[in-house]
Amino acid sequence: MYPLIHVFGFDIEVYLVFIGAGIVAVTVFNAFRRKKLNLKVWELILLLALTLALMLAFCRLFYALLMIPVKGASWETFWHDLLHGGMVFYGGMFGIIAGCLLFALVRRRKAREVLDFFAPSIALSLVFARLGCLFNGCCYGIECAFGVPNQKFPGQLLLPVQLFESAVNLVIFIAFLLRERVKKTNRFHLEAYFVVYGVARFILEFFRGNSDRMYYPDRLSGSQHISILIVLFVLIEAAVLTVRKSKKSNQKRPDDPAERKSYET
Repeated sequence: MYPLIHVFGFDIEVYLVFIGAGIVAVTVFNAFRRKKLNLKVWELILLLALTLALMLAFCRLFYALLMIPVKGASWETFWHDLLHGGMVFYGGMFGIIAGCLLFALVRRRKAREVLDFFAPSIALSLVFARLGCLFNGCCYGIECAFGVPNQKFPGQLLLPVQLFESAVNLVIFIAFLLRERVKKTNRFHLEAYFVVYGVARFILEFFRGNSDRMYYPDRLSGSQHISILIVLFVLIEAAVLTVRKSKKSNQKRPDDPAERKSYET
């Protein structure tokens, strides 16, 4: 829509403005809630720095990897895409997770607690990132009568699928805050994000307009394949945890019938 704004004679990319706004929002948000994880100020700065650095690195890495089926396996092409290509959000999400795990390792924190603490920030960051995509004109949707203009396609109106994805993440973010307030817990926030966003992203991909992304034999995009994998991962994890919980519960039950009756009572 409006990829550039002019300020004091300079052209500034609107996408970068929204990315910057997202970084500020995540920083402020976590500054107000850092006590939930008993983070010192410098620890919060370290956590934000690690997640931001690895997010940017993984965004570009995943783009380069997902372009291999499109452009072919070539080191020259791979390095060009790695240094000058686009970004893939799923890569950024895994980069954020890697940053949280690295922070937990360095500070000897429980990885589970760090990941669940930071999960709402993933949703919040994508709210701003997808708004940036909307104004930048990338990640556009299919042509439709009630769409928005795009400078890359003069005279066409394209479905604002970026706005829908931003709205999904805003709803997830609000839901996380409400759960923390009502249930007083953030356990399994990351898995919840995986499932809800994974399903939403899988559906929204069908309404994306850049057809060069549908390059796999089953006509699904790379992001859709990743969505399937992460949802399956969560389902398998849930099944494993359920089995373990059941075994622990059975081990606690007394073997003697009289004692079992008293236990059940």
